[in-house]
Amino acid sequence: GLNSIMEKNSLEVQVRQDSGKTKAKEVRAAGLIPAILYGRHMKENVKLSVPLRDFVYKVEHSIAGRNTIFQLLIKNDSKQAEEMAIAHDIQYDTISGQVIHIDFRQVNVKEKIITLVPLKIVGIASGIKMGGQLVELMSKIEVSCLPLDIPNFIEIDVTSLEIGDGIRCQGLKIPANVEVLNAPDQMVIHLEGPREEEVAPVAAAAAAAAPAAGAAATTPAAGAAPAAGAKAAAGAKKEDKAPAAKPAGPAKK
Repeated sequence: GLNSIMEKNSLEVQVRQDSGKTKAKEVRAAGLIPAILYGRHMKENVKLSVPLRDFVYKVEHSIAGRNTIFQLLIKNDSKQAEEMAIAHDIQYDTISGQVIHIDFRQVNVKEKIITLVPLKIVGIASGIKMGGQLVELMSKIEVSCLPLDIPNFIEIDVTSLEIGDGIRCQGLKIPANVEVLNAPDQMVIHLEGPREEEVAPVAAAAAAAAPAAGAAATTPAAGAAPAAGAKAAAGAKKEDKAPAAKPAGPAKK
């Protein structure tokens, strides 16, 4: 139920009075993440300090991942408030990969929100046997639904795909209470044929085999009459060993 979900994903945070890069560095040095909470039902945005380890742990161990709905327990001196929120945007350090800032968006269980849901490939495409390669054109789709109806992921069954086949947004199996906002004809995944570099070695081997087969017939014929055949060619080889035995050549002139 809702209460068990909220209890599991509760996150104690602190209202942050100061702002600026220097203060943000101090917050991070204390093992906290600078964050902000906003929403259309809020009079103003609230700056927060969030425990880094607690936040990362809950996101990584939640099936919903980035779409985890948090029950924020907001402490402000002696006061405490509660807000349901989703981590709408998470910023990471480009070098360390560590979370450095979070934008929490206030949510209401009775109001639809727009968010991104990851896609999950299921099965092995039939065309893989023929050298086909899956090309994933989208890893997430944009949906609109109630917060508690957000799918953890959308499955894409690729089992029946042959080379040249693809799946568009309109072909995805979406829960009835979820609306996809991407264009219906937008391609999600496609099964391409073997790439040129993979076909080239096979073609080169075939091309090399063809002249080799013909070489046995054409090479000996250079020293024999056109209609001579294999036996004549063999005789020509013997004559080639004693070319001086033909003195009649110059007398015909």
